[in-house]
Amino acid sequence: HHSSRQSAQGFCVFADISLIMQYLWQHLDDSLKFMIIDLDAHQGNGYEKDLFIFTQNQRQNVYVLDVYNKDIYPRDEFAKAFINRGVELLSNTSDEEYLKLLNKNIEKAFQEFTPNLVIYNAGTDILSGDPLGGLNISRDGVLERDVIVFQMAKDNDIPIVMLTSGGYQLSNARIIADSIINLMDKQIINSVVERKDSYRQTIGCIGVYMSAQRGLQITGGQILSAYASRSSYRDARLVVTTAGQ
Repeated sequence: HHSSRQSAQGFCVFADISLIMQYLWQHLDDSLKFMIIDLDAHQGNGYEKDLFIFTQNQRQNVYVLDVYNKDIYPRDEFAKAFINRGVELLSNTSDEEYLKLLNKNIEKAFQEFTPNLVIYNAGTDILSGDPLGGLNISRDGVLERDVIVFQMAKDNDIPIVMLTSGGYQLSNARIIADSIINLMDKQIINSVVERKDSYRQTIGCIGVYMSAQRGLQITGGQILSAYASRSSYRDARLVVTTAGQ
């Protein structure tokens, strides 16, 4: 979410969020409306700067909710002009304050804008102890954050794309997997039986595997809804499809 059309930045090589919007406008419907919910610890200045070079109609069809630590990188004042609803957090913000602000602002965002697709940048660098995030959110706080976002999308019958984004501890990948399983357990997202006819609904997939030395690892694509093996994390697969189907 730091990379823009002009340059890579902040460990981000590809402007994935901008590319999602441009691709769908070009190949599906040029009137589609997107809500970007960016809950990485850092301001998402890459796609925000790209909005400057979008057409006026395209800009009107994008709504940005960006919740970030104001004390850390990138502090991009130019990009802030393209945030519709910005929530600047103090360093060491913890669960109670974070979740209260998220609930309040996501509700207002959906009152102000009705998207065709939610693009959720779900950075786990908000986790306590992250060397770059500077926030103090617990594992349970991360799981509850994801519940809030997915439940809001489901309640409004809006499909959602989840990008895993930042996170710089060995525990991050495990927490992402735990969060997806938690969303399934709460029946906010639906499991998909992995067979040929299910691929008609499949958008992409993520491989999950266990390494004794490095913990749970995740590779590949984008999450909209997931199936995960409950018997073992080893060689489990997540198959993604649209939420609510």
